Amino acid sequence: IDICSNDLALLNFTSFEGATKRNRPNVKVGDLIYGLIVLTSKQLEPELSCVDSEGRARGMGLISAPGLVLSVSLSYARRLLSSD
Repeated sequence: IDICSNDLALLNFTSFEGATKRNRPNVKVGDLIYGLIVLTSKQLEPELSCVDSEGRARGMGLISAPGLVLSVSLSYARRLLSSD
């Protein structure tokens, strides 16, 4: 998964809510995914997950069309997240 970093991230097919070995999500090349980076290491690729620590999606997963990605600076992203 391209996360706009030096490394590509790993995404296990069971990292989606309700996914099992038999019930895999239908993820195609070019799909937009909203998730969390759950593991980072200097020796390994980052690992992405679309569920929280309780196993719930909470809005994460595949973004249905139409979706849009915007590149913003870190300071602007923090301003967007602030409650002020």
